[in-house]
Amino acid sequence: MVFVDGENLAIRYGSVLKQRNEAPRPEISYVPNTFVWSTALDEQQKTGSTPAVMRKYYYTAVQGDHPAVADVEKQLKNLGMETPRAYSRRKRGKGQSGST
Repeated sequence: MVFVDGENLAIRYGSVLKQRNEAPRPEISYVPNTFVWSTALDEQQKTGSTPAVMRKYYYTAVQGDHPAVADVEKQLKNLGMETPRAYSRRKRGKGQSGST
């Protein structure tokens, strides 16, 4: 099984892209600060070049309302996540710390 902290992964991936002044490669699905996933894992699974993954659980946060959360979950499901979990990220008010 694979458990993914998608929001942190997407934030880090975006940082690397910015550092390198690059765009995501075609096999990578990327929504800034929300999720990133490569279809290369699925291709490697077919060839047997990586260990078998039985289930993929993906957790992330989304800026927006219920339809935005549902849309991200649908996109993740289309990428092969069995039970994607997207949560609505609240905007931080004055005096609160953190980058989300």
